[in-house]
Amino acid sequence: MNTSSSAGPQLIRSLGKSESDLQLACNLFHQVFGQKLETDAWRWKYQAGPRMAGLNIVSCSPDGHELLGHVGASAFRGNLAGQPVVMVQVSDVMVHPDARSGHQPT
Repeated sequence: MNTSSSAGPQLIRSLGKSESDLQLACNLFHQVFGQKLETDAWRWKYQAGPRMAGLNIVSCSPDGHELLGHVGASAFRGNLAGQPVVMVQVSDVMVHPDARSGHQPT
């Protein structure tokens, strides 16, 4: 993968809901965590699970065929001292191994 800036700017965008976008996210998950994740599981976690809303921000390779980074967040109803509040959980913070500027897991 070419992650140099000479190949063009990285695209930062919200992850779409298409099967191809979800597959890109699952591929990145596997590359980062070494665990396979099916698109149905991703869809449940961020789109259909027990939460108020979900957000996925991604950084794409210059050609758009791979994700270089991702951060997800889900909002949930909560309770603080007897008062309803909205809580946000950040999850699945990922950076593709080839985009880590030489910082590889040990």
